[in-house]
Amino acid sequence: MALYLAQGILKEMSDVSIKIIEHNKDRARALAEQLEDVVVLHGNVIDLSVLKEAHVGQVDMVVSVTNDDAANILSSLLSKSLGAPRVTTLVSNMMYPKFLPSLGVDSILNPGFITISTILNHIRRGSIRTAYILQGEVGEIFEASVPSNSKLIGEKFALLNASEKSIVGGVIRGENFYIPKSDEFIEENDHLILLVKNSYISRLEKLLRSRNE
Repeated sequence: MALYLAQGILKEMSDVSIKIIEHNKDRARALAEQLEDVVVLHGNVIDLSVLKEAHVGQVDMVVSVTNDDAANILSSLLSKSLGAPRVTTLVSNMMYPKFLPSLGVDSILNPGFITISTILNHIRRGSIRTAYILQGEVGEIFEASVPSNSKLIGEKFALLNASEKSIVGGVIRGENFYIPKSDEFIEENDHLILLVKNSYISRLEKLLRSRNE
């Protein structure tokens, strides 16, 4: 997956610098040969010294996409501890997402229902914290925070309750969770739980951005 993901990033976001950590020496050599503009490090993703060598604390985002849930989770948490601002983690056991956000994991992906383009979408996102991909291309369940100066602030929840496009499943405001009425207003720092159809995701991302973006 690392090869195709790197190729996708280079194609769609050519100004992004990429580093790959690969445990298998032969695969690391093959990746380095196929990806001329990518730094490939041979090492273990849960080795603190390797993560430091990769300078994960100075990057914009770390994406853990090995075939091992535990390695993905641990490498994400270690990267966070070293200063990585955002981490995206691939996990197949859907029991994990229940506690990963509280540990600092920003985005969670299920390998059963994703494509490379799906991962690229998550790399581009800023305000969306967690996404659960629903089977059958139905859509995604998002946990999203309303940032300062967002276009949504002051708008009614009816804007997000778009017929057959998105549904507000709930909002966390302060320490309270409740299901808002459509005529209530969205406030800064509201934490939203949304069911969004695939065709409406890009529109939602634009709404979550601040007004000066």
